[in-house]
Amino acid sequence: MIFFWRRDHVWKSESPPKNPRPAPPRKDGSEPEAFWKDIVPGCRVIVGLHPDQATGGIVTLARAFRRPFAVVPCCTFADDFPERRLADGRAVRTYDDLVQWLRAHGNAEVDFLRFQGMNQVVYDPPARDSA
Repeated sequence: MIFFWRRDHVWKSESPPKNPRPAPPRKDGSEPEAFWKDIVPGCRVIVGLHPDQATGGIVTLARAFRRPFAVVPCCTFADDFPERRLADGRAVRTYDDLVQWLRAHGNAEVDFLRFQGMNQVVYDPPARDSA
């Protein structure tokens, strides 16, 4: 089962429905945990393929629910997120800055997918069972 997400809608389906369920309003810019608590526990990984402004939110959501994530970022949207800062205090302005900022969220790793275009994936692998 796949969950589809847009800024204002979430739905669980093999394909998007015609009238997706509206997400609750966001007052402080963060997703309400109550909304996601019924959805995320059924997910093994949270993935975003070119998720635009949702890139940081995917990582935040994955961290909040202790889920691995994988995002293939595309655009930086620096003007939409002026609060994003690198460890040295610089604003996240470029694609490379965004990848660096995403990697700073825990033990994220970077790899490349086998397709043309923006194919760099930032991911937090699932915890391995210790033997």
